[in-house]
Amino acid sequence: MEKDHTELHDIIKEHPEQAKSMIDAYEKWARRCVVIPREKILEFYKKKYKHV
Repeated sequence: MEKDHTELHDIIKEHPEQAKSMIDAYEKWARRCVVIPREKILEFYKKKYKHV
């Protein structure tokens, strides 16, 4: 973050172990908090407002 405040550069290939750890932590939190994946929300709205 100190070198890339706006996070424009994807450094996942340079730090795959850190990325996996962060992804795993997010997924664990998302399951605990019953987070609905963005794709499912978009699909829902697409079907709901199909006629609009």
